[in-house]
Amino acid sequence: MRVRLSLCLWMAAAIALSAMPRAECAERLASKTVGWRGDGTGRYPEAAPPTVWGRWPKGPMRDLRSQAKKPQGESTADSRPLEFNIIRGWLALGPFAAGEKGIEQEFVPNEAELRPDENEKVGDLTWKTALQEREGEDFGNVGMDWLRLDETMAKKGQAVYAHAYLHSPTDGKIVFVFDHQGPFKAWVNGKAVYASPKGSVSLYAINNISWAMSVYRPLPFEIAARRVEVDLAKGWNRVLFKMAGSIHLRLTVAPGTEYEEKNVVWAAKLPDRSNATPIIVGDRVFVCSEPDELICVNKSDGKILWRRSDSFFDATPEAERAKNPILKDQVPPLAEKLKSAETYAEKVALRKQITDLLLKADKDKYEMNAEGHTVSHLPLAGWSTPTPVSDGTNVFVWHTLGVAACYDLDGNRKWIQRVDLLLRDPKEKYGPYRYPCSPVLVGDKLILGIVYEGMVALNARDGSHAWTQRSEKSCMVANLAARVAGADIVFTSNGDAVRVADGKVLWKETYRENVGVACFEDGVLTLARYSMGSPLVRDFRGVEGDSWTPKATQHEVRGIKCEGTYGPPLVTDGLLYTVSSDAILHVVDLKAMNLVYRQKLDLKPMFNYNAAGLTSSPTLAGKFIYAMDNQGNTVVFEPGREFKQVAKNSLQTHMARDFPLNPQETTTYANPVFEGKRLYIRGEQYLYCVGE
Repeated sequence: MRVRLSLCLWMAAAIALSAMPRAECAERLASKTVGWRGDGTGRYPEAAPPTVWGRWPKGPMRDLRSQAKKPQGESTADSRPLEFNIIRGWLALGPFAAGEKGIEQEFVPNEAELRPDENEKVGDLTWKTALQEREGEDFGNVGMDWLRLDETMAKKGQAVYAHAYLHSPTDGKIVFVFDHQGPFKAWVNGKAVYASPKGSVSLYAINNISWAMSVYRPLPFEIAARRVEVDLAKGWNRVLFKMAGSIHLRLTVAPGTEYEEKNVVWAAKLPDRSNATPIIVGDRVFVCSEPDELICVNKSDGKILWRRSDSFFDATPEAERAKNPILKDQVPPLAEKLKSAETYAEKVALRKQITDLLLKADKDKYEMNAEGHTVSHLPLAGWSTPTPVSDGTNVFVWHTLGVAACYDLDGNRKWIQRVDLLLRDPKEKYGPYRYPCSPVLVGDKLILGIVYEGMVALNARDGSHAWTQRSEKSCMVANLAARVAGADIVFTSNGDAVRVADGKVLWKETYRENVGVACFEDGVLTLARYSMGSPLVRDFRGVEGDSWTPKATQHEVRGIKCEGTYGPPLVTDGLLYTVSSDAILHVVDLKAMNLVYRQKLDLKPMFNYNAAGLTSSPTLAGKFIYAMDNQGNTVVFEPGREFKQVAKNSLQTHMARDFPLNPQETTTYANPVFEGKRLYIRGEQYLYCVGE
């Protein structure tokens, strides 16, 4: 469990920290640069973004509801909205002996017209309530959300009926996306829509997606989920399944579905997902894309201006390529083809070909032995989570692959560096491909860190190696730049202080626990820790020399339960705001160190082994605070000692996935960025510009 918490803590802050240069360097900036931390505390005092926006699919999926019991007329009083696009409540009838004909035989006469009700009898059998397993509340779940009827189908060779009612706000089409473990047949409103005499399983465990990426198989088990387009009528509809094994079903929009939008200026479709927070440099927005791309977007209309990859091959010098026929002649055409690949399968297949050739050319240099836990979390953590950083003239990027690079604003590469080669240890089984911090740019140094591996500084001018500090193995979440006692330093996620000039550790935090990004103001460092119930405060005012001992205090804040808090806190007007992974807002008075209030926010975060419900930090933009979950929902509320909600917003974009995972686009693993009257939200597929 501690490792799982550490991953989410790393991701929440690493995706957020844009690590902008400090105010004293502002006069050197060629373009205004804006990133997540605003003025360094999660504040954007000059912003005035809208409080209301949204995006919703037109048609049945907008307000689709379901229930197990037979409806009474057109009333929807007993129904519920779809939760993560799953029908939760069903009625089940069985078991029936399948026999030689299997599910092709009618176990109940005129089965397609069944309209069952709870506790209704059919011979000796009774329609009983059944639930599809819950997603969203299981912190460590790696399995899928199957509708299991094991108690009803007690023996092999038995079959069962499952029935649910769907209420649609309008006539229209939707799509069923499903896996089934045995023979399966489906009807909608009496019409047969699918039948198969044998099972079809694309994804049994969520982390199979990451295994597929690591071993370069286009799809886990070499098969995609079944997709069936069905017609719904306005009002109540009947869904009937007959099955000889468990099923996993998601509902999503039909191809070509249009969306209704409010205050969405533009939505830029990006090549792939990324958890990295966007940064704004002048009239451009920079975002990352899996697994190793930096993308430049025009701020005015969302058009992609340029894309650059930073792979192992990209980092191979031209002189070295010229000496090896594989690197000179065979890899470049594949690398060029990869730039235009669109589907998951195409990208994975091309990457396998490129990797195989690189290993053939030089196995020692190009082999990447990643630790298994890192690989298993790729669907959540990804390879491009660190947020890029800019000095207003150049943009610096750093990926989990261990490659760092620098570009000017027009996409010309200044330098590229294999940092992983600087940290490789021949005594270790695995390479330095764990969870890295977002880069920090301080003066002429680019500071990089990887948990368990250490901290590295590169000279920002040319990417040359400046120093390595192996002892700093707590660089898991994010590092924070600050100036203390006349020196530029970097605070690690655990609170250690490292001097930027030479990498010397000036203070080693004695309390060793994974924490989020620290808050540093007026010489005082506040470490939120995981649950925020015991914040650590370190006062660095008055420290001097090469060995520091800050005044240290630890506080117990009563009333805070141990919900996990992934995102760094917001500090303003003496109050500290933090939102837990299950959407519980805590507000703490930093002077009195007591709980001001606790509020359950109107959000719906989703959890599983590769979904962290709420990782973005509460952010103050202008007059209001914005808190977002990973399902496109945002709550806007007033700062202060009482909770006052201003608005709730939603981006309900559906994605056409190969697997029966929630089609809702995952959003705000990357934190929103605010500038003027606009805010920018990085979704799994789109970068959204919101403004009035």
